[in-house]
Amino acid sequence: MKKQFFHRYQVLIFAISLIITLIIANIPTHALTVNQVPNPRQQNGGWVTDMVDMLSPQAENQLNQMISNLEKQNGTEIAIVTVPTTKPESTPKAFTTKLFNTWGIGKQGKNNGILFLVSKGDRRTEIETGKGITKILSNAKVSGIIKQQVTPQFKKGNFEAGILAGTKFLIKELETNIVKQPQTAVNPQVSNSEVDEQPFNQNPYIHIFWVLLILPVWKFIVLPVTRSISNFFGNIGKFFGNLSKDNLSPSGVTRRKWPYFKKKAYCKQCSKPMEEVEASEVESVLTEPQKVAKKIDSTEFIGWRCPDCSPDGMHLLILQSYKASNCPTCNELTVTDIRTKVIKRATRKSSGIARKWQECQCCDYSTTKDITIPKLSTPNSSGFKSSRNHSATHIHFHNHDYDSDDYSFESCDNSYDSEDYSFESSDDSYDSYDSDDSYETTSYDTEDCSSDDSDFGGGESDGDGGGDDW
Repeated sequence: MKKQFFHRYQVLIFAISLIITLIIANIPTHALTVNQVPNPRQQNGGWVTDMVDMLSPQAENQLNQMISNLEKQNGTEIAIVTVPTTKPESTPKAFTTKLFNTWGIGKQGKNNGILFLVSKGDRRTEIETGKGITKILSNAKVSGIIKQQVTPQFKKGNFEAGILAGTKFLIKELETNIVKQPQTAVNPQVSNSEVDEQPFNQNPYIHIFWVLLILPVWKFIVLPVTRSISNFFGNIGKFFGNLSKDNLSPSGVTRRKWPYFKKKAYCKQCSKPMEEVEASEVESVLTEPQKVAKKIDSTEFIGWRCPDCSPDGMHLLILQSYKASNCPTCNELTVTDIRTKVIKRATRKSSGIARKWQECQCCDYSTTKDITIPKLSTPNSSGFKSSRNHSATHIHFHNHDYDSDDYSFESCDNSYDSEDYSFESSDDSYDSYDSDDSYETTSYDTEDCSSDDSDFGGGESDGDGGGDDW
């Protein structure tokens, strides 16, 4: 009975087992964070991390040697990384940018780093560049190197050849080109004393020849060129003259955004100068939101009148600054910052987030906006110093929240000034805080912020570079 049952349903049992096997096989088993990727500078002082064995030991040594030579030559740092996947990050690009900034590839302040990342599971190549590299390697040029040198080899399964070819082209673009100054050829056997002086030809007819030669040159070459130059500079004068004029219609409204220059207004119809209207008369035609924008000094209103074309009319010129944001309800620059709070504290490995609360000074409109706080510098190259003496700063240590309209972080030889936070230089110490609400100060004897051989130099990336699927 059991044998008959098995023979009758063995095909069904086999199919169910096969389906279960396929389901299990397709369940993602790999998840990788940037902190799990070994830092080659800390591991072995190299530049290559090959987690999926795409490179032979010989190729890895060759890459390390090429990058070390480049780093000694001009300080550029290149990291080569192969990973099985970039999950759970949203995209391979996001993973690459996060890994770049976590390691700090490139020299601090110069941001001259490159991350060459290959994700085998995503079948994706990403090359991330620091801001200091983009002048030499634009995003378009990086994408071209990937598509022309790397992707064709990867599609053939030649991963090692693709990585070597891409790295060589990157280094070729970054190498210092020594321009040799041309040398004047000198014949040591001939001296000035040995050159025979030729006597000046005293034949009087030679002067007539030169006059007949110069007259056509003067008439057909020198005079036309002189007129052209005169017309050119005349046109430049007219151009700058027009820059100082503002051509406006006799009536209407014109909005200009910062940066702008106050100019003398001229009527478009009659081309005559317009007269500036008294401030009290301009105030009488403003709406309530416009009056509020003027009061908070975010917008300036100027009235111009053409006495010939529109003696009773007015052209309202609205000059908008950057001191406030536009209110979608009032349609004027009446939204200002109310307060700022740090939502996520910046660390030495990741940036933080500060949240702004904004309100309209004319209506009930309000909104919030998140801004990025740059990550802190490493302790061996810079100091962190909290602004304990700032009157507007209040710090809660247990929940790590900052309620402040202005807060500051200080780091080595880089200063960042903004409305909500600032960075200032610190020479030899940093103050830190922990959950025990106590401050500890440690001194460091450093001359600059350059990295040592055991880690990258502390560079940053804003997401420049390129990528391609294969």
